[in-house]
Amino acid sequence: MRLGRDVGQEKYRATDPANKYIRCNCGREQCWTNGLLPLRAHIAALYRAIVSIGYSRRFLDFSEHDDPWPGVIYALQMAGGLEDLSTDPTYAHDDDAGYYCESVADREDEDRELASKYTAALIMFNFAWTAYEAAIETSLADMYGKDKLPVRARKMLVDEHLEASKVFALDVSYAVARRACAFLDPLRMEIDHIESRYGLSGPSAAAELVRIFRNHVVHGREVLPVESVAPCYRFYSTTRVLLLLIQYLVLRRVKSASKPVSLSANQAHLGKEPADIMLRNLHYSDHRWRTKMPKPRKFIATTRHFG
Repeated sequence: MRLGRDVGQEKYRATDPANKYIRCNCGREQCWTNGLLPLRAHIAALYRAIVSIGYSRRFLDFSEHDDPWPGVIYALQMAGGLEDLSTDPTYAHDDDAGYYCESVADREDEDRELASKYTAALIMFNFAWTAYEAAIETSLADMYGKDKLPVRARKMLVDEHLEASKVFALDVSYAVARRACAFLDPLRMEIDHIESRYGLSGPSAAAELVRIFRNHVVHGREVLPVESVAPCYRFYSTTRVLLLLIQYLVLRRVKSASKPVSLSANQAHLGKEPADIMLRNLHYSDHRWRTKMPKPRKFIATTRHFG
């Protein structure tokens, strides 16, 4: 598998896999992937929604003088703002074979591309996780105060699963991320326990999955990819789930959620929509959620997910 680019071809961006991690070839107009925003656009849409709702004084926890959900919006701003980067894993090597052997130099170019894409995926996930923990702390206040933040979110979502499942495609996004993460042997058993041992499903299962994956990452169990960008898809599919969970955490603190709110704090011409409709569907293009969203189809194994 050659990842490098020939002379004259466009250089890759480290964030390319963020736009390609999920595809479906079913061709159905109502497929849940139809109109799904690229991941960075989703992050930006969530950031703008929080700012707009705060500007409209619709949050229970902030006045018009506050930046709404600061720990969330600042982390989202960084996650969505990542455009490109370069990582050179050969920097730490003391082998200079690449200077003398063309095949080694080509392989080192491929390693740099894989490492750069992996680093971008890791950074975006880490900022999304920061936003998620900040959202839990704000949204839950003193609920389940003796537990760690991710556990508090999971417990809340057990109690509020019916409302949380109204975030469109959260359940199916969890299924995609679950499948991507279960390719790793160290994760598979823990993931199986989500449903078999703990009896979790839907949003609470999604919260447990992101907790498991985050621990997997911070404990050093992820390794640099050497063959393909597939590891990036674990990060990006899990990041999507984090964003959808944040949307519900934000929604549950909105006053009069069924009343319209500006879609943008700065562009009045974009109009208004009920805050709950916006926060449940903002990860889709406007043409899908300005009218009634279709019921998501059950996730099926024949859908093509990972590039």
